[in-house]
Amino acid sequence: MRSESRSAVVIPFPGRRGAPFAQSEPKDLLDTVYTAGSMPVTADDRSTKAAVARLHLFGFFVVEEIAADGSARVMLPSETARLELVRPWRISRRHANGRSANLG
Repeated sequence: MRSESRSAVVIPFPGRRGAPFAQSEPKDLLDTVYTAGSMPVTADDRSTKAAVARLHLFGFFVVEEIAADGSARVMLPSETARLELVRPWRISRRHANGRSANLG
Protein backbone atom coordinates (compact mmCIF):
# COMPACT_ATOMS: atom_id res chain seq x y z
CA MET A 1 0.00 0.00 0.00
CA ARG A 2 1.28 3.30 -1.02
CA SER A 3 0.14 6.61 0.31
CA GLU A 4 0.55 9.61 -1.91
CA SER A 5 0.22 13.14 -0.79
CA ARG A 6 -1.17 15.42 -3.43
CA SER A 7 -1.98 19.04 -3.05
CA ALA A 8 -5.03 20.21 -4.90
CA VAL A 9 -5.34 23.67 -6.27
CA VAL A 10 -8.67 25.16 -5.31
CA ILE A 11 -9.79 28.34 -6.97
CA PRO A 12 -12.73 30.00 -5.25
CA PHE A 13 -15.28 31.53 -7.56
CA PRO A 14 -16.88 34.44 -5.75
CA GLY A 15 -20.60 34.93 -5.99
CA ARG A 16 -22.22 38.03 -7.30
CA ARG A 17 -20.97 41.04 -5.46
CA GLY A 18 -22.43 44.44 -4.90
CA ALA A 19 -25.90 43.32 -3.89
CA PRO A 20 -26.63 44.34 -0.32
CA PHE A 21 -29.06 41.44 0.17
CA ALA A 22 -28.49 38.25 -1.74
CA GLN A 23 -31.48 36.08 -2.50
CA SER A 24 -30.29 33.61 0.13
CA GLU A 25 -30.37 36.20 2.93
CA PRO A 26 -34.03 37.05 3.53
CA LYS A 27 -33.48 37.20 7.30
CA ASP A 28 -31.02 40.10 6.94
CA LEU A 29 -33.47 41.91 4.69
CA LEU A 30 -36.32 41.35 7.17
CA ASP A 31 -34.17 42.52 10.08
CA THR A 32 -33.13 45.70 8.26
CA VAL A 33 -36.65 46.68 7.23
CA TYR A 34 -38.24 45.80 10.55
CA THR A 35 -35.57 47.77 12.44
CA ALA A 36 -35.61 50.86 10.20
CA GLY A 37 -39.32 50.79 9.36
CA SER A 38 -38.67 51.14 5.64
CA MET A 39 -35.86 50.80 3.13
CA PRO A 40 -35.30 52.15 -0.39
CA VAL A 41 -34.33 49.75 -3.19
CA THR A 42 -32.65 51.21 -6.27
CA ALA A 43 -34.25 50.63 -9.64
CA ASP A 44 -31.46 48.39 -10.94
CA ASP A 45 -30.96 46.20 -7.83
CA ARG A 46 -32.36 42.98 -9.26
CA SER A 47 -31.19 40.60 -6.50
CA THR A 48 -32.72 42.65 -3.69
CA LYS A 49 -35.94 43.10 -5.66
CA ALA A 50 -36.11 39.31 -6.15
CA ALA A 51 -35.78 38.71 -2.40
CA VAL A 52 -38.35 41.43 -1.67
CA ALA A 53 -40.78 39.94 -4.21
CA ARG A 54 -40.67 36.54 -2.46
CA LEU A 55 -41.16 38.06 0.99
CA HIS A 56 -43.91 40.35 -0.34
CA LEU A 57 -45.75 37.31 -1.68
CA PHE A 58 -45.88 35.90 1.86
CA GLY A 59 -47.10 39.23 3.27
CA PHE A 60 -44.03 40.42 5.15
CA PHE A 61 -43.74 43.79 3.39
CA VAL A 62 -45.66 46.59 1.77
CA VAL A 63 -43.90 47.50 -1.48
CA GLU A 64 -44.32 50.92 -3.05
CA GLU A 65 -43.09 51.94 -6.47
CA ILE A 66 -41.63 55.46 -6.46
CA ALA A 67 -42.48 57.55 -9.53
CA ALA A 68 -40.26 60.24 -11.04
CA ASP A 69 -42.25 62.96 -9.24
CA GLY A 70 -41.69 61.25 -5.87
CA SER A 71 -45.19 59.88 -5.49
CA ALA A 72 -45.58 56.31 -4.24
CA ARG A 73 -47.94 53.62 -5.50
CA VAL A 74 -48.57 50.44 -3.51
CA MET A 75 -47.72 47.38 -5.60
CA LEU A 76 -49.45 44.01 -5.66
CA PRO A 77 -47.38 40.82 -5.17
CA SER A 78 -47.98 39.92 -8.83
CA GLU A 79 -46.42 43.25 -9.86
CA THR A 80 -43.32 42.82 -7.70
CA ALA A 81 -42.79 39.33 -9.14
CA ARG A 82 -42.15 40.89 -12.58
CA LEU A 83 -38.95 42.53 -11.23
CA GLU A 84 -39.17 45.58 -13.45
CA LEU A 85 -35.98 47.63 -13.22
CA VAL A 86 -37.53 50.95 -14.28
CA ARG A 87 -38.39 52.61 -10.95
CA PRO A 88 -37.06 52.35 -7.41
CA TRP A 89 -39.08 50.73 -4.65
CA ARG A 90 -39.63 51.52 -1.00
CA ILE A 91 -40.30 48.52 1.20
CA SER A 92 -41.97 48.93 4.56
CA ARG A 93 -42.93 46.56 7.29
CA ARG A 94 -46.55 45.54 7.37
CA HIS A 95 -48.49 46.47 10.49
CA ALA A 96 -51.36 44.60 12.13
CA ASN A 97 -53.89 46.56 10.07
CA GLY A 98 -52.19 45.38 6.87
CA ARG A 99 -50.86 48.80 5.91
CA SER A 100 -47.38 50.21 5.88
CA ALA A 101 -46.01 52.61 8.47
CA ASN A 102 -45.73 55.22 5.70
CA LEU A 103 -49.39 54.92 4.74
CA GLY A 104 -50.76 55.41 8.23
